[in-house]
Amino acid sequence: MPLVDAPPQIVTIHATSATEEWLPLLYDCAAQTPGLLLSRTLDIASADMSFHLTAPNIPDAIIYKIGDIEMIVVGNAANPVSSLSESQLGDIYEGKINNWLQVGGTDEDIQLWIYAQDSDLQLALSETLLRGRTLSSLARQASNEKMVIQAISKDVSAVGIISSSQESDEFGVLQSLGKYPVLIVAKTKPQGLLHSLMACLQEE
Repeated sequence: MPLVDAPPQIVTIHATSATEEWLPLLYDCAAQTPGLLLSRTLDIASADMSFHLTAPNIPDAIIYKIGDIEMIVVGNAANPVSSLSESQLGDIYEGKINNWLQVGGTDEDIQLWIYAQDSDLQLALSETLLRGRTLSSLARQASNEKMVIQAISKDVSAVGIISSSQESDEFGVLQSLGKYPVLIVAKTKPQGLLHSLMACLQEE
């Protein structure tokens, strides 16, 4: 009887908006792992592996670090305010400072952009800058990083958090929040092809 090739192993992947920049590396590693195919899913519960900036609350999850992402607070490049202290940023996010005039800028209301509470970008902000502060009720919520980037590029009074890889001449960096570990979370200990994929990611 002729030999029948084994069907490929399909691995489902979930990536948050902040970690999507790591997907090209993932696909490169998958290409180096014959017999493995990747399939993206929006449902984190059904994913074999998921990318995060903060460890999710998944019982018995296996967590690997594969790199770092620097998170930065940015404003529009046309905004005369070129930097903000950690204290000023905290007051902006809490709503105690709501006009650029209060931090040396023009008399314009600050258009503050945040993410959903369960977003890893917002969780990163809460862990570093907010530390128990209550978010301003005037903040505008974005569904993803692209929405924040578009808003700030069009509005001189806007401010928000993005990853440093998205930095461009359209933005002025007001503060760095530091580097955050890029984590891959697996439900069980990777075996076989999945183990080879994970090993490739950790080597890069």
